[in-house]
Amino acid sequence: MEPMELYEKIELLPEDIELLKESAKRLPLQELDGFIEGMTCMETAEQAYLGLKDWLDAYEQPRQGTVGEDLNSVTVDHHCNSGSAAGTEYSCSSGSAATAEHPCNSDHVTAAVYNRDSGIAAVAERLRSYDMLYCHLESARRVYEKYRSMGISERIFIDTMKCFPRFMGECQVRNGSRYFERDFWTYRQTCMRLFRIGALEYEMVKEPADGMFSIHLHIPSDADLSESSVDASLREAEEFFHQYYPAYDGVEYVCGSWLLSPALGQLLPEESHILAFQRRFVIDRVNEDERSYMRWLFQSPDDTPVSALPERTRLQRAAKAYLLDGGKIGVGRGRLRKPMQIAVMTFNIQHGLDYKRRKAAHAAGAGTEEVIDLPLFADAIRTCGADIIGLNEVRDVMPGIRDPEFTPQVKQIAERLGYRYYCFGRAIDIEGKGVYGNGIISRYPILSAETVAIPDPPVKDEPVYYESRCVIRAEIDLGMQKLTVLATHMGLASSEAKNAVQTVLSLVRPGEPTVLMGDFNQTPDSPVLRPLQEIFEDAGELLMAGEDRTFPSDVPDCKIDYVMTAGSVRAVRAAVPDLIVSDHRPHIAVVELGEAAGKEIV
Repeated sequence: MEPMELYEKIELLPEDIELLKESAKRLPLQELDGFIEGMTCMETAEQAYLGLKDWLDAYEQPRQGTVGEDLNSVTVDHHCNSGSAAGTEYSCSSGSAATAEHPCNSDHVTAAVYNRDSGIAAVAERLRSYDMLYCHLESARRVYEKYRSMGISERIFIDTMKCFPRFMGECQVRNGSRYFERDFWTYRQTCMRLFRIGALEYEMVKEPADGMFSIHLHIPSDADLSESSVDASLREAEEFFHQYYPAYDGVEYVCGSWLLSPALGQLLPEESHILAFQRRFVIDRVNEDERSYMRWLFQSPDDTPVSALPERTRLQRAAKAYLLDGGKIGVGRGRLRKPMQIAVMTFNIQHGLDYKRRKAAHAAGAGTEEVIDLPLFADAIRTCGADIIGLNEVRDVMPGIRDPEFTPQVKQIAERLGYRYYCFGRAIDIEGKGVYGNGIISRYPILSAETVAIPDPPVKDEPVYYESRCVIRAEIDLGMQKLTVLATHMGLASSEAKNAVQTVLSLVRPGEPTVLMGDFNQTPDSPVLRPLQEIFEDAGELLMAGEDRTFPSDVPDCKIDYVMTAGSVRAVRAAVPDLIVSDHRPHIAVVELGEAAGKEIV
């Protein structure tokens, strides 16, 4: 990437670009190559930056004596961070004002704000800051090739490198002049240690205390902290580190910021995005005496007297009053409450009949071959990686009766999967043979389970097969949280399905994270399902049109199998795998448990 292309893509201002061009002419780049290259490597970036800083300090020092003549005042074009410009006068102690360009080692630059006593030093310092910026951007240009070779998107590269104009704009707001003053920080970006992914920045850190890896979250000043924006950033970051930096996959996310100060709870309304962001963290400690919040909240130096703080925003006014009353804000440090994710799956297994074998026998004119192959089903389930499985059309034994075709199928599949927890819910007795119903298999302990019969309709006048049905309600212990799972198989008749819906609704408890799954024998547009759709979110809506079809498995043309969520659980991914072992395809969803994640149960 050429310099001008980079400068324009990260949206540097024209005045920045002109000063960078002067730096390119002025600096002996061959002497700086080692520092610039060093700042592209995570292992050498900090030492390379410190070496560059020392080199520039020594190089710039003689320049202050030759920066120019004794000017009394200067007018500059003052550009805001959005890129708009206005002529702004800055007067020296004499009160006079003029427009000037000032020579520096035979180069011409637009002067910064300064007065008779400090102007020359200020110009030299500003020049030096642009020299440092130039070197950082040269490192960024080189590291762009590393992004490309790893397959990391240019969007992430540009978003990450936009820190440079952002920092300069922040400096301009605080100090009235545009400097690059965050050089102590930005080698993290040039060495691919820190990335901007959506709203937030993520820095990979090896903790010095224990050598453990963690990711430090940083909140840029232009971050959108709305729930949807933060959620999207965290999800993309999770996928990013899983793909490109697997050593940091699943590590702890930590954040230290004034935005995590508990005092903000007294200063902001409950619906504030800042407070919503804060609630994502377990706050470990608070340093009430830390005053770095001054530069972010008030755009003022840390040592600014409270009485002199600005009151331009509602939060500034509330915070200033709070501080004048003796309150302290400080900085909080916390760990992200990473939502727990588990994979759930519903599967109508047609009591383990090998569907392909049945179809092949029928096509060959050999009738319908009834072959039960539970290992086939267990192996298919294993490939899906589900943590909790709801099964429909499963058989079990009836006490006192032995029939080789009626075995404890839920138990047998669970054992083949290596899952210790399972339960069976009986829907009907098949006289002289065994029982038939639904099942749940879980990687996690099942604390309780009950089987609730769905009432049969009093009148059976629809031209379909009628069968008694049930719902299993299980409470599953996920460790720090509990999950309610409802597994059911609804009838073919609309009257049966209506009774099933009402039975399910009677088992839902306010505030409980709940997953409902099963073969509903209804398509999504069925009015019968509307009461469920008002409470539950359908994981299948995450899929493209047609991808959610589950029946028949070989040529699916409709969706009748569902995974639904309510309460503080929601689906973040879904799939209908192309598995043809039963007459239904399985339906999988990765669900995330967290605060107020799904629809509220009232």
